[in-house]
This record gives sequence, structure tokens and C-alpha cells, in this order.
Amino acid sequence: MNGREQSQPDAPRGEMAGDGRADHDKTAENAAVSVQERNGSFDAATLWGMALGLALMLQPWWDGGLRVGFFVTLGGTVAQIVASHLRPGATR
Repeated sequence: MNGREQSQPDAPRGEMAGDGRADHDKTAENAAVSVQERNGSFDAATLWGMALGLALMLQPWWDGGLRVGFFVTLGGTVAQIVASHLRPGATR
């Protein structure tokens, strides 16, 4: 035996090239990342919605801003609660 044979152990049976398992694992990993990115975008949108509602409530130029801002903030808060439960790995 030379040094090259000793440094490269045989691959386990499930990890052999061409069996399709490695490709399936990569697809599942990409899908999980895609779900996390979507949830992150939804999470950011809910935070921006709450900030917009707060700004509408505090602005002095429009009399209806308090009422509209309240409901926008309420909707953003409910959406934030939903977004926090959509995250993969969230405790139940």
C-alpha cells in the first residue's frame, strides 16, 4: 500500500456517487433556505407595517391618522405573531 491509498478511506455505502442521495439532500437544504428567506421577508414586512402604523398615529397633519394608524399597527402586530410561528425550528 502506498500513502495515497491509506489517506482516502472507502466511502460508506449510502454516500457513494451516483446514488442520488446527495442530490436529494441538497434539494432539501435549498428548500429549507427558501422557506427561511420567505419567512424573513414576511417578518420584515410586518415590522415595517408596525412602524408605518406608529408613524400614522403620531403625525399631526391628518385627523384620521390615529384611527388608521391604530388598525395598521394592530394588523402588523397580529401578522408578526403569525410570522414568529412560521419559522422553522420554532418551539411549540
